[in-house]
Amino acid sequence: MFLDVFVVALLVEKSFDMFRSVLGTWLPFALIFLPTWLTGIVMGVPS
Repeated sequence: MFLDVFVVALLVEKSFDMFRSVLGTWLPFALIFLPTWLTGIVMGVPS
């Protein structure tokens, strides 16, 4: 997410317009975060 803000938005596109689109920005962030979080929960449970 920080890479998108500092590299893509500031250096490449020079605007924050990309963050206005839910499908283009926020949905991919959620689809990356949720499985990672769930994997952490599953792996953190002692067997």
